[in-house]
Amino acid sequence: MPSRRLALLSALLLAGPALADAPPATGIYRLAGLLPGTWTTTGQTFDTKFTKAGPVGYTTDRDCWIESQELKCVFVVNRRLQLLSIYDWDAADGIYHENQITVQGPAPTFNIYVKGQVWTYLQDGQDKTGNVYHTRIVKTYVSPDKVDITTEYSLDGKTWVLYEKASETRLDGG
Repeated sequence: MPSRRLALLSALLLAGPALADAPPATGIYRLAGLLPGTWTTTGQTFDTKFTKAGPVGYTTDRDCWIESQELKCVFVVNRRLQLLSIYDWDAADGIYHENQITVQGPAPTFNIYVKGQVWTYLQDGQDKTGNVYHTRIVKTYVSPDKVDITTEYSLDGKTWVLYEKASETRLDGG
């Protein structure tokens, strides 16, 4: 029995330096610590020109991995594949970029700005008739496992219309 304990202790001591050499939680590694896992979302959608009022409720499984300098995440919502997101980190400008490939095809890029615990996602796009729209999603990390979210759109880039308010809670550690 003592030789087993000695072997276990030796293994833990040898593993120690590898754990200490783990990448810091900055850049793409910061996202890798926040996104993965199973999340439940609850909230409310409001009546707007494009949306109807009603409850929001779904579960998302996010499987993420780092490949080269990118974080890739597959999002499965209520057991249905929704999208692949590819994130990169622009250290010079301090901005994340998210490129989504949905079941309908590629979506316009989100630029993600971080200030403390507040992450602001901005997207500019065009609808099928060529009209420009802007989307702003503000995610406030109350904790690593709870996020408050507001989602707005604008047709002129100045006046914003709230169309969804929700909270996400991580059910597992990723």
